[in-house]
Amino acid sequence: MLKHRSDQTFLLLLSLADAAICSIAWILAYAVRWETGLIPVAYDVVPPWWWCLRTLPLVVLSSWTCFRLVGLYQLRRRWSLAFELVKVFQGTTLTLLVVLAITFYSRNPYESRIASLFFFVFTLVGVVTLRRSLGLYFRLRRRTGKMRHTAIIVGTGRTARAVEAALRRNNWLGIQPVGFVDDPHETSLKSILTVGQIGDLTRLVEEHGVDYVFVALPLGRFNESKRVFRLLSSTLVDVRLVPDVPQLASMSVQVDEMEGLPLLNLRASSQSLIDHAAKRLIDMAGSLVGLIILSPLLSAIALAVKLSDGGPVLYFQERMGLNGRRFRMIKFRTMRVNAETDSGPVWAKQQDERRTGLGAFLRRTSLDELPQLWNVLVGEMSLVGPRPERPYFINKFRESIPRYMLRHSAKAGMTGWAQVHGWRGNTSLRKRVQYDLYYIAHWSIWLDLRIILLTFTRALRDKNAY
Repeated sequence: MLKHRSDQTFLLLLSLADAAICSIAWILAYAVRWETGLIPVAYDVVPPWWWCLRTLPLVVLSSWTCFRLVGLYQLRRRWSLAFELVKVFQGTTLTLLVVLAITFYSRNPYESRIASLFFFVFTLVGVVTLRRSLGLYFRLRRRTGKMRHTAIIVGTGRTARAVEAALRRNNWLGIQPVGFVDDPHETSLKSILTVGQIGDLTRLVEEHGVDYVFVALPLGRFNESKRVFRLLSSTLVDVRLVPDVPQLASMSVQVDEMEGLPLLNLRASSQSLIDHAAKRLIDMAGSLVGLIILSPLLSAIALAVKLSDGGPVLYFQERMGLNGRRFRMIKFRTMRVNAETDSGPVWAKQQDERRTGLGAFLRRTSLDELPQLWNVLVGEMSLVGPRPERPYFINKFRESIPRYMLRHSAKAGMTGWAQVHGWRGNTSLRKRVQYDLYYIAHWSIWLDLRIILLTFTRALRDKNAY
């Protein structure tokens, strides 16, 4: 997303407007609940106004934090009404939960479930109405030409064409590409029309009133960027360098700085420290609750495995997880004892003769994976993430499958984005890597929750579970 002062000013004003709406909604909820008489009061004591007002700073701070956490302050695209409703619903729900939790543990005397419900509704309606109104206002201004900007793209290669396509897809930015600029002998495709050569940049900027110049030259012509910057040094145009790094970068690119030197981190994590902490807390809570609730089922399966052939109940297998660290993954044993003594490490397959009768059922229903809740609890795995693989197979895949090792930049999971889309078992490894890297690049708490829900709905009918 393009970021400049006007963007930051807009986001600041938007956050202040959201804070105002939440404040009004909090006070209005109190008034509707206690002052209007619309809802009968079951007891004589009415909370005084100052109880409500002293909680207001907590409401404002919580709303700003939660709205930011769910992505309501990221200018990425034109949001549909449905998408915006979901985002605001997430932010408002999280805000309410945080406020209720803090007021409960701090023994704040002001607590009303009915007033909280009113606050939720007023905030949801108010924030969505504000953002829809702002969207309509900006669309009208762009139609009248008051918020339109023009851009020139230097280069005609893959990266330059990607910039042009991105600007057209994100037309809500109000940036209209004038065309490409490149020297004739460098144009890679005859179908691309250029508006001039690199030496004409200064004249083209003035003639077209250009606001942005995107320098998108291939890596092999990076030195020519100096010439472009020198030509544009006499103009006031906004110059953006688009590095030709999509094939080098893994998931996302992060710009760092060291003593004034710009550094491009080609393997930047999409998770902040807060994100890591939140994911770990969810893993600990989910695995602990799962082990407690499922303990009767776990005990029954363990007994059934033991009675089936008298062998060990659990099977420990070395796998590779976060940053290449190895750990012992736990599963209910589904194969005969010493099943790989003769064959060595091999992948499971349909109608695998090594399986026991009970093991075939456990694999088909994925119940054999439940002991991995312990791996999650101790921090070796996560509830959601790329499925861990055995080092024996990883040594084969890392050379033949591009970017395979990048899967290990996230903690291994019991389930994942690839698995809920059917890419498990003896399926395409390239597709599995593609889905795993998509998950790592687009991670969010809400994506994790979505994957968990999809796991429950699809686990019993996965044809690739064997």
